[in-house]
Amino acid sequence: MTTVSIIIPAWNESTTLKPTVQSLLDMDYDTKQCEVIVVAGGDDDTYEIARELSPTMATFMRYVVIMQAPGGKNSAIQQGIRRAENGIIVLLDADTIVSRQWLKCMIDPIEQGRCDLTIANPEPVKKNWVSQYYMINKAYLLDSIVTYSGNSMAFKADIVEDRLQYFFDRKVKVGVDYLLAKRFMSQGLEVVFARDASVTTHAPSCLKYFILTELRWLTALINIDGVSYRALACNTAVVIALMLAIPVSKTLFILSLLFNITYMFKKARMFLVVYKRCNTCVTNLFGFIMLSYAYHVIGFISYIMYFLGLSGESYLYQGQR
Repeated sequence: MTTVSIIIPAWNESTTLKPTVQSLLDMDYDTKQCEVIVVAGGDDDTYEIARELSPTMATFMRYVVIMQAPGGKNSAIQQGIRRAENGIIVLLDADTIVSRQWLKCMIDPIEQGRCDLTIANPEPVKKNWVSQYYMINKAYLLDSIVTYSGNSMAFKADIVEDRLQYFFDRKVKVGVDYLLAKRFMSQGLEVVFARDASVTTHAPSCLKYFILTELRWLTALINIDGVSYRALACNTAVVIALMLAIPVSKTLFILSLLFNITYMFKKARMFLVVYKRCNTCVTNLFGFIMLSYAYHVIGFISYIMYFLGLSGESYLYQGQR
């Protein structure tokens, strides 16, 4: 059985770190073949909680807690990789609960030579129409190889160990997982979405957090990829259509939502996913349509912020999810 290093960056995660670490005890994998490295820090007692968990992790090959220096997630990952002793690295967010088959499903494709990087399949902790849409949207994007969920990723250590700054650029504070997958692909390395490697994580379950989370991510993607004039044109078309429809009548507004050509082309496939994977009612489906349009509006705002030079981290929201 392959030896694995599980690295958990944890910054201000005092309420979520303990369940995450304890979920590793229930994995269907020999814990003697795993080391767990928690890179913990922040303004709360995350570091102390990580240390207190040491006795419960005695069955693992090694359990290490490192004080995280300020500098962002990529900096913490670099700290963890430098202390790792095994051939496969698995990154795990500190607010993510793993399933029994998670680790095996993450590393099997790598061991079999089918890919160089695997990405886990996340489900929301709190399920409602907002979190459902958020996850369905991410799953759609995963299938189309556009972006990635970074709750958990696995790769061979020797691919990154001599190029940590390239794969985990400390200057990038948001969109860390997207950057990693993008740079893997730019090197001709294979990336696979491990659908059976299921994890449970916190996702936006209220409109306020959904809007601010998407604003954060879309702005990050613009900073990493640069301006996509196709996306900007699409977002602008949706915003103009809504601005023209709202003052006229509620009926025209609803028709605009349902039949806007931009929406039909961009989201038709995603809503097929809704019917196949989710038991949802008409009310939820209408909510999904509304959030789909909100996504385009947020994208438009992200571009405005980018052009005005307002794409820093001051807008990041750390409140209730």
